[in-house]
Amino acid sequence: SVMHETAVIRRQQLELLQNLTRRCRTDFVVAGDFNTPSRGPFYRELSTRYRDSFAVAGRGFGNTWHAKFPVSRIDYIFLSQKLRPLKCKVLNLQGSDHRPVLCEVEIR
Repeated sequence: SVMHETAVIRRQQLELLQNLTRRCRTDFVVAGDFNTPSRGPFYRELSTRYRDSFAVAGRGFGNTWHAKFPVSRIDYIFLSQKLRPLKCKVLNLQGSDHRPVLCEVEIR
């Protein structure tokens, strides 16, 4: 089924991301459209390994999709553990079907 194939691809992508960041010797930011809700299993794995900037320093729901009337938070800025989000917000801009997320970060 399409749902199963999508889940397999997303699992592979998550494992690739974890392998890449595990080898990082410096702090890092991982940002983008993850197409996963903040209550989903992939988000749980991501948020236990990386710091979700909006969950730490954002206000409100942080919904990013669909840009015209956002009902879901599926775009994230994840930080390595030594980076500290100071302010995080979703901007009311419509350059795509997602709203952008902006985060001010402090390097410790």
